[in-house]
Amino acid sequence: MSTLADALNAISGTLPTDPDGSSIQDRGPFLRMIAVLLKEAGVPDVSETLDNLGEAGLADPASLAGTPTIDLLNQLRTSAPRVAPRVAATLRRLAEWLVEFEAGQADRLIDPDHSTQSLRDGLGSIKGIGRATADSLVLHALGRPAFPVDRGTYRILVRHGWLDLTADYDEAHDLIVHGASDRIDVLAEAELALAQIARRHCRVQAPACSGCPLEPFLPEGGAVEIDA
Repeated sequence: MSTLADALNAISGTLPTDPDGSSIQDRGPFLRMIAVLLKEAGVPDVSETLDNLGEAGLADPASLAGTPTIDLLNQLRTSAPRVAPRVAATLRRLAEWLVEFEAGQADRLIDPDHSTQSLRDGLGSIKGIGRATADSLVLHALGRPAFPVDRGTYRILVRHGWLDLTADYDEAHDLIVHGASDRIDVLAEAELALAQIARRHCRVQAPACSGCPLEPFLPEGGAVEIDA
């Protein structure tokens, strides 16, 4: 049977890169974390929103943590009018966590003394940031090997026989990170590719395997049947 590593190598580099990615990666770790949360919230122009926060003096954890949530929301809405109040609340809690545990210095999170697992656990403990979002922050903002497993990715893993149906989140996460050999670039590309494959081919009902980029990696006899 083909391995997940084979499949990840095959789909690596098959999708266009994020046009906003370079400008965001040039920012510091705190703004990169904010960018990840804004992207998840569907903010269309993340770079503009980051610039606005900087102009308002909210580009560091201490300043943002000391800003009332309603004021932060109003500032976000100058460039992202439809952003939900929960996004402002989550950003403020992230900043408060950094102030409490890292003396307000987000740069400390990229110190090798911080293990990847401790970062996953710490960020995942913040209200409004679940395990998948924490892994997205660790991967995209902090440049550590992690993977935000969603239901679509889980379906792909199970239907290809790489993961047992009873496996939990951490088992799926570790499988992908190991399959990518801890490579940040492969993990980031795999996230985009697997999300697209889940939407177009590996749907909840009646998966469309024909023409799927991962079709050559199906087990003998076809996709493993799973319940919705």
